[in-house]
Formats: sequence, C-alpha cells, structure tokens
Amino acid sequence: MHLKKFKIKINRKKAVPVIVIAAVVLSVGIVVSVKSASAKTDDTPTVQTETVTVQDLTKSITLSGKIVSAATYPVSAPLSDVVVKNVNVKVGDRVNKGDVIAVLDGSSIEASLKGAEESLSVEKEKQQLELKQAQRALNEAQETAALQAARAAADTANAMKQYNDAVNENGSWQSSLAGSNSAVSSENDAYNSAKADVDEATKKSRKTEKALTDAQNYADQAKTSLSEKESALSIAKDAEKAAEEAVNEAKTEEEKKKAEADLASKKSAREQAEREYNSAKAEASTAESALEEATEKNNKAKYKLEDKQSDLSNEESKLSEAKSKQSEAESSVKSTKDSVESTKESAIKAAQTEQDTNRTNEKAVLDSKDGLRNAELNSKTSLISAETEVEKYKKQMTYLTVSAPSAGIVTSVSVKAGDNYTGGEIAVVQDDSGFKVSASVDQYDISDIAPGMKAIIKTNTTGDEEMEGELTFVSPVTAADTVKADNNSSTQSSSTSSGGDYPIEITIKKPSERLRMGMTAKITLIENESKGALSVPGTCIQADENGNDYVTVQNGDATENVPVTKGLVTDYYTEISGNGISEGTQIVMPDTYGDVAADGGVTDEFY
Repeated sequence: MHLKKFKIKINRKKAVPVIVIAAVVLSVGIVVSVKSASAKTDDTPTVQTETVTVQDLTKSITLSGKIVSAATYPVSAPLSDVVVKNVNVKVGDRVNKGDVIAVLDGSSIEASLKGAEESLSVEKEKQQLELKQAQRALNEAQETAALQAARAAADTANAMKQYNDAVNENGSWQSSLAGSNSAVSSENDAYNSAKADVDEATKKSRKTEKALTDAQNYADQAKTSLSEKESALSIAKDAEKAAEEAVNEAKTEEEKKKAEADLASKKSAREQAEREYNSAKAEASTAESALEEATEKNNKAKYKLEDKQSDLSNEESKLSEAKSKQSEAESSVKSTKDSVESTKESAIKAAQTEQDTNRTNEKAVLDSKDGLRNAELNSKTSLISAETEVEKYKKQMTYLTVSAPSAGIVTSVSVKAGDNYTGGEIAVVQDDSGFKVSASVDQYDISDIAPGMKAIIKTNTTGDEEMEGELTFVSPVTAADTVKADNNSSTQSSSTSSGGDYPIEITIKKPSERLRMGMTAKITLIENESKGALSVPGTCIQADENGNDYVTVQNGDATENVPVTKGLVTDYYTEISGNGISEGTQIVMPDTYGDVAADGGVTDEFY
C-alpha cells in the first residue's frame, strides 16, 4: 500500500507556523521537505501514485442483536369468567402440537347452552305460525286479483268490440263516401263534357247560320249583278244595231267613216258587256251552289245541337242522383264518426279502469308477498339469533380444553388450578426448531437495506463459526411507533430496538446446535458485493467542472486524464472501469506535486 500524502502551503513572509500530522496504516513517519525560492534544487515534481488492484469488495453494516425462536405462540382461550380446572404444563416443559396445556370448567356454559336450545325450539314454532298466516294472506290477495282482473278485462274487451264495430261501420261509410265522391266527380266531368259539346254545337250552329245568311246575301247580290249585266248587254246590242243602221244610211264617205268608227266602238262595248254578263252569270251560279251547301250545313248543325242538348239533360239527371248519394254518405260518415269517438272514450275508460284495478291488485299481492318475505326474514333473523346463541355456547364448550398450537418449549405459565380465568395469556410456547436474530437499524442505514439481503451471524457461544442468514423482516416504522400501535391493539411487544430505531429480523438458515434463545449475536449485513473488482482508493478519483469522474493515469513520464465509471463504493476502496484501466495501472494521487507558491513562498509537504 502506498503512503497517503497530504499537501499544505506555508507562506514564510507571514511567518505562520503550520504542523500537519498524518497517520498511516502500515508505517508512521514525518517527512518535511522545504524548498527555498532561491535554493538550487531539482525542479522535477514529487508524484505519489496508487496501483489499480483486483480484489473482492464488500459493503456491509455491522449490528448486534438477540437470538429469538423461529416463532412465539401465546396460548389463550376466547372465554371469560370460567374457573381453571387443571394446568398440565410448567415453564421449561417441551410440548407437541395438540398437547393439552390447561382445562377450564364449563358448567356455567352448559347451563347457558341448555337455555339457548329451549329458546330456539320456541322460536321455531312461533315462526311457523307467522309464516302460515302470511302465506294465507298472499293466497287470498292473488285469488282476488285474478277474479277482478278477469272482470275488468271482459269489460275492456266489450268496450273495445263496440269501438271496433263503430270504426268498421265508419270505415264502410267512408268507403261509400269515397265511391260517391268519385261518382259525383265522374258525373260532373261527364256533365261538363256534355255542356261543352252543347256549347260547341251552339257555336257551330250559329256559325252555319251566319254562313247561310252570307251565302244568301252573296246569291242575292249575284242575281242583281246578273240582271244589271243582262240589261247592260241588251242596251249595248241595241246601240250596236243602231250603229250598223247608221253605216248603212251614211250618204257621204265622211259620214260613212264616222258611222263605221262609232260602230266599231259600239261593237267593242257590246263585247265587253257580253263578257261581263257571262261573268255575272257564272258568279250567280256559284253563289247559288254556295247557298245550297250553306243551307245543308246549317240544317246538320241544328240537328247536332239538338242531340247534344238531349245528352246534357241526361247528364244533369245522373249528376243530381250522384250528389244525392254523396249527401247520404256524408251524413252517415258524420254520424258513425260521432259513434267512434263515443265508443273510443268508453274503451279508454274501461282500459284505465282495468289498469287501475290491476295496479291496486298488484300492489295488494306485492304487499302480501312482502309480508310473507318479511315473515320469512324475521323467522330467519330470529332463528339465526337463537341458533347463534346455541352455536356460541357449543363453540365455547370446545374452548374448555386449551391445547398447544405448535411443538416447542413452554416459556411462560400465567394461571393455576382454581383461578377465575377472565381472558388473556394462559401460557407461551416458543418454537425452537429454528432461530432468528432480532435487531434494530438506525435511521442512517435503514434506507440501504431490504428483505432478502445476506447476513453473517456470530455468537460468543459459537466462537468463530459463521452462520449464514437472510434478512426476512424490516419494520416500516420505528420501535416507538410499533409499541404505540401494539398498546392500542391491547397486545404486548418486546424488541431489542431503541425507540428511534427500526426493528429487523434475520432468519438463520442452518443454526448451530449450541444456540439458545436470548443469546447476544453479532450481525454483518451484506449491502453489496463485487467479485474481482478493479479498485483504487476513493481519493484517487476526481471530478471535472461538469461533474464527470476521471483518474490521472501515469505512463512513464507522461500523465493522462482518463474518464471512469464508479462501481461499488466502500469506506476506502472504489470499483472503477474505463478505457485503458486494468490491473497494475498507475493512478496519480491528486495534490502530490511540489509547487512554488504564487507569492514567492515555499511549499511544504507532509507524509
């Protein structure tokens, strides 16, 4: 192991004396190295290093405790005010599970049991009578409900039948009215069509009459024009004949020429008059034909008008008959509708009455059922209470013989024959087939331990023998709080813990045969272990400005800061890992360089 080095600066100008003493595990010495600022010495700094070693590291807590049994069984009986007849054990006796510890007198319990059994018999007979009465009331309510429900249902059915008959009758008349409406509409259409035909025939008759009048006027005008043209032709012929005579009577050439010229003019006038006469004659013939045709059309139009007027008269009669049937159907629909409303109200009232009757009867039946159920529950409750009393005393009879709950040693007896037992502890049996260690942990270490941790136990009686154990119980509260809770629950508790410490228990896996309850034990609780760990003294590890861990590795004359990760940390050694860190690596101890003080003083180093 290298010497641990401490460094301190002394300012000689201030002449302040400083003395540092360091204790070293392997050897003790004091070395003082004084370097003068003016002295001519070697400038090479003094460096102290530690070697990385491989070793098994263990972090543990050492405690003291007391050997206790694997389990403690207080023996008692859930009875009070009974006399202790016999006590069959004394302190130090070894018992097996089921061995009789004590016997209590049960004469008072027997008397109470007999009374409870008689009360139970009376209660059963009483409850049978009440159940029969409740059942009869339920049967009567159910029969009444069934009878009244049948009557109300019949009334409702009759009212519904009347309502349905009225609805059907109204529906029939509704159908009849729909047919009548359709017939009236159809007849009205036929009447309107016939009326339109009459109007159309009337128009055509008037039109043919006008055409006939126009044809008559046209024929009359043509006859007049023909007569005029015939008269004009006759005059023109007479004038031509007179002109011919004048030519024949002309005496001179000049008179003859003049007469011939007038003859030519008269002839031309006669020819024109003939043409106009022939044209007027043809026009008169056409007008006569048109008059005959117009007369025939007018007669036909009059006949057709008479036929349409006859059809219209027939349609008027049919329409009147259809409207009469429509009026009858409308009246019947209104009458049956009133009947529907009336029977509907009656049916609704009948249904409501039926519902009211059923609700009333249902309530009566339910009340009777509830009465029966209540009687049953009362019977059960009363019987349960009476039966419970019987069972209670029967159960108490089984407690008169007090037996050992486990094999072990009797460590306490609290009663004797003839005592009046009022409850509480009769004896204590402790199971010594296994052992535990009861101890306590202070508040500084309690957060570092947990059930399942390995433990090593030693005692004075077993010497150097180490017994392996396991931490099986860690109290969540301090011993003071545990005692307070136990006092509140009327129980007793004993512990090796002081008021502010936390009780724990370690189960010994293979206890020595020399162990006895109450012995003092030394316990080593193993918090953590690391086998074959690369380790250095914790003082070798430094932290940079960012809080990251590193060590300074020396390689010859050169040094290098290497980042490391801490593993298990013990009081002196710390497990480390990092790039290039291995067994034998030289780690520079911090603050081991001899430096000249900045103010010109000297640096003194003490080892």
